[in-house]
Amino acid sequence: MAADACERYGLVVPELPPGLVSGRPAAALGNPVDLTAEASARELGAAVEALVAGAEVDAVLVVYTPPFGSGLEATREAIAVATRSATTTVLACVIGHGGMIDGRVPAYAFPEQALAALAHAVHYAEWRPEPAAEPPDADVEAARKIVRAEPEGWLSPTAAARLLRCYGIAVCESVAADGPASAAGAAARVGLPAVLKAIGPVHKSDVGGVRMNLRTQDEVRRAYRDMAATIEGMTGAIVQHQIPAGVEIIVGGVGYPAFGPLVMVGMGGIAADLLADRAFRVPPLSVAQAVELIGELRCVLYGYRGAAPVDVTALADQIARVGRLMDDLPEVAELDLNPVIVTERDAATVDARIRLAPPQARPSPLRRRLR
Repeated sequence: MAADACERYGLVVPELPPGLVSGRPAAALGNPVDLTAEASARELGAAVEALVAGAEVDAVLVVYTPPFGSGLEATREAIAVATRSATTTVLACVIGHGGMIDGRVPAYAFPEQALAALAHAVHYAEWRPEPAAEPPDADVEAARKIVRAEPEGWLSPTAAARLLRCYGIAVCESVAADGPASAAGAAARVGLPAVLKAIGPVHKSDVGGVRMNLRTQDEVRRAYRDMAATIEGMTGAIVQHQIPAGVEIIVGGVGYPAFGPLVMVGMGGIAADLLADRAFRVPPLSVAQAVELIGELRCVLYGYRGAAPVDVTALADQIARVGRLMDDLPEVAELDLNPVIVTERDAATVDARIRLAPPQARPSPLRRRLR
């Protein structure tokens, strides 16, 4: 059934050289390899090790029907051990049982499902162009030091900005304030007009936690007093220089344990969840590929009804840098740049949130090979 599915999906089942795989006398060792129902987990694992070590195949599909041989759990463990250091793509079909083996090897309940997935991956690799340029510059070692030094959970705004700077992503300067006087001093430091944002509420704008266009230090003081008196859970504030208006965009990243990192771009600000205008890609991305990703959005970036087009290339550069960060640092579970203000000349990140978590096992080498 698996060999027939390969033919349907255009996947070649090559004849294997004699002696590559060994097995009991009744086994068929050409291709497909049939070790017989009596084969033990040890024998199956040895066959997988032989196949992933050779250069004759690009992918291995392991098909096992429980409860034959050594049983379900012993066979799953044998597959896990045999593929732990493999650089060849490995999939499994454990009849009636889907899921992941050892967090790395995708397993399907039926062989047709496994080969349909593999065929999609192959076609995607053929379709996807190679990156048009070298990946963005980054100080990866400095970024890893920050990640190792910080506790799990959401980074402070200062730590998040330091981590992003390692990848050339500049965040608007934010100065923390714990009272009206320190807020006024922070405004003098970052420059007027200023923006005051409450710390504590998740959706600041919903509770009046964002005050804009504050043109004097006295206005900043009064805004802090008003917010502290009316916003429950406010623990302080940050002060930023108010940048020119533009199109608000969200750039995000998430690390999936079974899949790896994913990068997202969409309409940002308070409309991010309302309109759900988003597009996704697997990193790494070149700037040219990021431009194609942006082109899938419906939001107004290219000029509409007299509005000037904004700097899409600057936004694409930010996306490519986020993609490299997510690809380099498996400890980054979530990343959220919202909003990124895109103008005619620039793309400026105003707010950034990053959550760290224990790094998960990277997915099967399939993903790495398909770049």
